[in-house]
Amino acid sequence: MSSDIDKRLDDLALKLTLADEGDVDLVTQVRKELAAVCASDLAMDNRGIMKLAKELIRLTLIVEGDNFDADGETIMILSDGIGLLAQAAQGEKLEKPTIVAVLDRIEQQMAAGVGPGKKPAKKKTKKKTRVAPSAPVAAQESTPKVEDAPSEAAEDAPVTHTEPITEDNELYAEFLEEAAEHLQNAESSLLDLESDPSDSEALGTVFRAYHTIKGVAGFLGLTDVNRVTHNAETMLDACRKGKLTFDQNIGDVSFETIDAIRAMTAVIAVRLDGEVASTEDLPDLLGLIEKLKQATQGEQVEAKTQDETPSEKTMKVPKRGPAAAVKVDTEKLDSLVNMVGELVIAQTQVSQASLEEQLRNEKLSKDMGHLGKITNDIQEVAMSMRMIPVRDTFQKMARLVRDLGRKSGKNIEFIMSGEDTELDRNMVEEIGDPLVHILRNSVDHGLENPEQRSETTKEPKGIIELNAYHQGGNIVIEVKDDGRGLDKDKILAKGIERGLIKEGEPLSDSQIFGMIFQAGFSTADKITDVSGRGVGMDVVRQNTEKLRGKVEVSSEHGVGTTISLKLPLTLAIIDGMIVRVGHERYVIPTISIVETLRPKAEDRYTVQGTGEVVKVRGSLHPLIRLYSLFGVEPDTTEIDEALIVIVESDLDRCCLLVDELIGQQQVVIKSLGESLRGIQGISGGAILADGLVGLILDVSSLADLALRGGPEEDNVEQAGAMN
Repeated sequence: MSSDIDKRLDDLALKLTLADEGDVDLVTQVRKELAAVCASDLAMDNRGIMKLAKELIRLTLIVEGDNFDADGETIMILSDGIGLLAQAAQGEKLEKPTIVAVLDRIEQQMAAGVGPGKKPAKKKTKKKTRVAPSAPVAAQESTPKVEDAPSEAAEDAPVTHTEPITEDNELYAEFLEEAAEHLQNAESSLLDLESDPSDSEALGTVFRAYHTIKGVAGFLGLTDVNRVTHNAETMLDACRKGKLTFDQNIGDVSFETIDAIRAMTAVIAVRLDGEVASTEDLPDLLGLIEKLKQATQGEQVEAKTQDETPSEKTMKVPKRGPAAAVKVDTEKLDSLVNMVGELVIAQTQVSQASLEEQLRNEKLSKDMGHLGKITNDIQEVAMSMRMIPVRDTFQKMARLVRDLGRKSGKNIEFIMSGEDTELDRNMVEEIGDPLVHILRNSVDHGLENPEQRSETTKEPKGIIELNAYHQGGNIVIEVKDDGRGLDKDKILAKGIERGLIKEGEPLSDSQIFGMIFQAGFSTADKITDVSGRGVGMDVVRQNTEKLRGKVEVSSEHGVGTTISLKLPLTLAIIDGMIVRVGHERYVIPTISIVETLRPKAEDRYTVQGTGEVVKVRGSLHPLIRLYSLFGVEPDTTEIDEALIVIVESDLDRCCLLVDELIGQQQVVIKSLGESLRGIQGISGGAILADGLVGLILDVSSLADLALRGGPEEDNVEQAGAMN
């Protein structure tokens, strides 16, 4: 067969895989291509191929004659039939049952949709089977042969390839991207179906996701993905046609199917990177296929539920919106953002350098103002290109809560809001772990079981809310539950027992609740396989602070708990307060600043073994003299002649002694390089308006430093060398 027809069949198979219902124009294109197949040597020399092509033409003619619509099943049959012809055109041997199965489906479809005056076709009694197309291979014979049927076990055995992918890399990469999106949509729709099993639109979304993945997987020769999705599709098709009712049984095995497909796509991602993949983490695919078949027959199956977030190896692709989109390499995008940051710095420098001239030249002043506006607009657009909605992450959390609730025997209503709120792409990838730990604790420790809730005025069904919204220049992600709340007395007792606080020490509610973020801190009466070991909430604090964010807790015993993550919109830019110490300037993140004041000399105390402290409204806070820490000559060493900036990290507050507050500014963060990475109290640098570098202070590190009683000598030497 000519390579031209060969290529056209391949293209047509892919179009049919992605086709929408009712696409009659595509059906017409299929008929014309099938006519070319019938006239080719391929069909002339093989009766099975000729019969398949002619029966497919009959089906297209009935559709074109308006005897019935080009519904999903018709498109699927045409897709599978063209796929088989494409394999045959490439010299691949076809098994006889494969062709017979498609012919059976054609006959049944025409019988189901006959027009006036047509007799229903007599149904075959042979058992229907479908074998997923395998990857195209080099032609060994001029005419493909139809093989005898293999055993049923051999037909169902899914083959997972592990060797590196060396050809058609772009096709496989696009498949991973589209599969991620389809699985995300399917998972969300399955959650909707559990709430409303009659939601036909949600059922259709899941069905179409399986169908599309199945088709493309077959086209690429991914037989494992193809077989699993085919059986899942068959099960949901029975639901669509009213033969089955969507229930918990079908929902559980559907979620298990999604997890299995994600595991298989993770293997493909490794192969796409040019490595040999491992199949150790793959589930029992034959067992899953058997479960799907049993569920299709209405039998109860035991499905697994996950207690961790879905694998994100191939799931980090943002959902495409309805607007036109162009794929851009993320490295190019990051490079653009960095270059725009440099442009902002350069524009600020030019503006500062020409201040005197602008006072004398009105036109220059106007032009510089216009340049500043354009530069800011470019910066906003560039930053917005890195922003994606938190919807995908939220939907993963919905799945997590669903499975944890099922595992713990708790009835939970999960409410999401603000999922269209946008956050920097890099930050979206990082907030998953903190949210997982917060939600696991909310389910396991926050919400009571139905029996305990029924003893109070609460409804048996617990409520967990996940919300995102903008507040100032930050984004707030809130997890709220209506559970038992935090027990302050219990937390205080545990804090005293562990030596975190002293008995009788005055603490605010936020400081008491903040103790739950200490490593190993737990008030749980028993340890479960979900939580209780005190190793989760400290991860929340660490990861949030790594993102330059802040964790806040509010709770009322017996009513519920709210945990809020306050995060910057992006990691590339920071809102900071510029302070001066001697001839050097430093940037303090505004999110960490509590207040600024000029203390009195008598407010300073010296505590033996721990250094200096400052008394502020009855509370003592460690004093850090930045000039001493960084080896700088200050204007003054007297605290009543200088200023202190009170900063907060976790439970700890400390006072930073500075000479002057210069003002608030948004700065672009720059890395200091490997040689300067380990300096205590410094997280990065920023180029200020005059072109000089200002160091960005790491408040968390400074707070730890204050508790230890002072800096190490080599830190002072390193910092002094930088200055």
